[in-house]
Amino acid sequence: RKSVAAGGQQIMGPTVHIGSEGVNTLTMMLDTIDLLAELAQQCASHSHPSVGTPTNAGAFNQTAVKAGQTRSKYQNIIA
Repeated sequence: RKSVAAGGQQIMGPTVHIGSEGVNTLTMMLDTIDLLAELAQQCASHSHPSVGTPTNAGAFNQTAVKAGQTRSKYQNIIA
């Protein structure tokens, strides 16, 4: 089925699934958020001998927290 909308399109429901029966492409958004959080945590704890962790490790950790909050915002509507 093909759906074309000239002025915009809304898909509304308690949960949303876009993709095949076995794959919901919207889960890519959640997977990307998880990877972003993991990357931020790795950057925060990354160190070199005699240098230590980054001086802005707190900012990296805060980014990981924000990623988790963003995930929580959307995870319940993605089927």
